[in-house]
Amino acid sequence: MKDIRTADGFDVQMQTNMLSHFLLIKELFSSLDQAGQSRGEARVVMHSSTTRNFRNVNLEEKYFSKCDPGTLGGDGAWMITESLNLRDGPWSRYHQTKLANACFAMALHEKLKATGSKVKSLAADPGIASTNLQVHTFNVGNMSGFLARKFMSTGQSPADGSTPALVACFGPHAESGDFYIPEHSSKGRPIKTIQDGKPVKKGGEVLTCNPANLKLVWEACEKALDAKFEV
Repeated sequence: MKDIRTADGFDVQMQTNMLSHFLLIKELFSSLDQAGQSRGEARVVMHSSTTRNFRNVNLEEKYFSKCDPGTLGGDGAWMITESLNLRDGPWSRYHQTKLANACFAMALHEKLKATGSKVKSLAADPGIASTNLQVHTFNVGNMSGFLARKFMSTGQSPADGSTPALVACFGPHAESGDFYIPEHSSKGRPIKTIQDGKPVKKGGEVLTCNPANLKLVWEACEKALDAKFEV
């Protein structure tokens, strides 16, 4: 996605992928809470990505703030260039939004658990699925043909890529604070990488479970939207 701003002045990826979702859940929360009480549960499922761990970089508030077009890395950088920390660009911005999705899910889980709410907060990662996202990335020059073919050879169908989110939404054993990913990272049956807000494997999900990231995503969204979200 180009390094452009929305009419509100925010990075178009961050407003699309995180800020708008934060506001939507905030506005719907009373209804979600009522549904949880009357039906036994209600669920919020955030759709993250494997790029949440891109470059092993934590969340940065500048990506949530209003700023001028072209000031968050610009355009034209290849994935490999950004992965080597040689420059910022489209992948860095996308990473920030997808890490924000995962961290928000865990932050919301902590708040819900503290209040005893019947609302569940979960996250899902589709792995690598053959969708138009990769086609677009190749077409705009942010991924080489070799890398695009390599990714697709290790990935799965869009239908299979949807299964982690489906389990998070409808699975009878899915609980608040769970994060579902493909078993083999890029593909496979859905498994939990986080359970009840804690990494399943010791030392895993360092960025998603970083308390500083959980705090930042909540406060940065509230600041950007000038809206307090009390659970």
